[in-house]
Amino acid sequence: MAHTTLNAQARPADTTAASIYTPGAGIKGIVHNIIICNTTSTDATYTIYHDLDGTTYDADSEIFKGTCLADDFVLIEAKVTLKDQEGNIAVKQGTSSALNFTLHGEEIS
Repeated sequence: MAHTTLNAQARPADTTAASIYTPGAGIKGIVHNIIICNTTSTDATYTIYHDLDGTTYDADSEIFKGTCLADDFVLIEAKVTLKDQEGNIAVKQGTSSALNFTLHGEEIS
């Protein structure tokens, strides 16, 4: 098995949920931490989704939800596993263009 670094980043322009990471075919992705950075002077809400087999982002696939304070960041330490290209991590913010989302982890093939 080969291990490689997983780095994914998104800065959604609006308040619609957006995919940030989907592993490739035959790849197991493991997210170790999620960093949410608020680059505005206003608090902003966020939601992180983990859909096991598609791209449905609703209450059933929510894994983290909170508020990132103005000009601050949130570090979420996690062990979120995605088995293959069917799994998906998505992010959503309550204020357009306020938050930058970064995932760190590893991929195993």
